[in-house]
Amino acid sequence: MFAPKSVLITGTNRGLGLALVRQLLELPSPPNHIFACCRTPENAEDLNCIANENPQVVVLKLELTDTSSIEGCANTVEKIVGDSGLNVLINNGAIMKEPLTDRMKDTTEEMLNRTLGVNVVGTAMVTKYFLPMVRTAARGLKEYDSSKASIFNISSEWSSVSTLAHREGHYNYPYSMSKASVNMMTRLLAMEFKENNEKILCMCIEPGWLMTEIGGFIGPTPPEESAKALLKVFATRTEAHHGGFYTHEGKDFPF
Repeated sequence: MFAPKSVLITGTNRGLGLALVRQLLELPSPPNHIFACCRTPENAEDLNCIANENPQVVVLKLELTDTSSIEGCANTVEKIVGDSGLNVLINNGAIMKEPLTDRMKDTTEEMLNRTLGVNVVGTAMVTKYFLPMVRTAARGLKEYDSSKASIFNISSEWSSVSTLAHREGHYNYPYSMSKASVNMMTRLLAMEFKENNEKILCMCIEPGWLMTEIGGFIGPTPPEESAKALLKVFATRTEAHHGGFYTHEGKDFPF
């Protein structure tokens, strides 16, 4: 059973992030603290409504392109979790610039800088600043336990180098490049934790083609359905899955 005491999620103002907040609240043993981070909390109407009705949901400002914002958010969370640390970090926040840039001639420097800045640099800095709290939660663990110490990085099927040739016409230079980089970061983190004998479970998750803004609102999978499936996958992950890449159905997905 997936029953963490504390969870932090980026990109919770809409889509999958917002759905994850809702689904965490519906767990048999909901977290004591759900840190819901987004760039403009004042505009996150649905999220604020959830927080008003559920005191364990803490809405926090976190701008992925601003390291000082990330550090400030981390300081706030650390004061709340204290010596218990942070059990679960879900790196979900990301952007994909329109139009779909499936040709190099359409790819601009601004698109690359913005997308890689948010999806890669931002995700890496969030991980850096919240990792000490995850390490605190992992202290004394003798085996991997996704509810006690884990990092889940939301990736994409568009990040898979090995399957790209089979998806003709369905790719996006900045977004695909950024998510492939997140996959590499995940593998490096998993290696670091293993070398240090730290029982922090770390992996990539492919959430499906979602009916969200990034998915063009034409994806077949509603965010709530994906979020519910993801929590079931989180609950079943063990040492054998450390450093891997999985679908929202729990199946292996190739890097």
